[in-house]
Amino acid sequence: WLLGCFPPFLDPGIHGLASKQPSYNEFHLSQIVTDLSNRREIRGLDFWPYRNRIHTWEQLLSAYDRFLKKTNHVPERFGAPPVPGIECEEIVIAPITSRTGLDAESADMQNCISTYLVQIYEEKCYAYRLLQPERATVLVDRRSGRWSIAEAMLAANERQVKSSTWNRLVDWGMTAGN
Repeated sequence: WLLGCFPPFLDPGIHGLASKQPSYNEFHLSQIVTDLSNRREIRGLDFWPYRNRIHTWEQLLSAYDRFLKKTNHVPERFGAPPVPGIECEEIVIAPITSRTGLDAESADMQNCISTYLVQIYEEKCYAYRLLQPERATVLVDRRSGRWSIAEAMLAANERQVKSSTWNRLVDWGMTAGN
């Protein structure tokens, strides 16, 4: 009876992963496993068919992405960013590579960046965290076949970044090999 109550957390593979690495980047094991099993159950599917087949984060996230794509949802992980992040003295920019990261950025910065989920998945735009010289959320989009900075806003969309920061962003954006 006990083994049937919540199979994902009693799964030896998931249990082993939880003991070794309960979180990975912005992901937390309990959130991913719970969401995956709940979505499967809602669709009337066996809610944990992976018994002892998932032992790594890559296997778990791949199973999650496959299920989300199969059910016409945006996968957890996005494709490669069109412009790589950068970390140097003058500027630090990190691509947001997942739905979880996008939701966290939206909550942290009190903005609507998470509403771009589908456009990011469709590679029409991409979101980044600007960490230095000032904290902001950056959106790049494709215009006339080229990637360019669409906006760079401070928390709660208080204002756009300073002009000196904007110029650095434009320089960074030019590295996309447009």
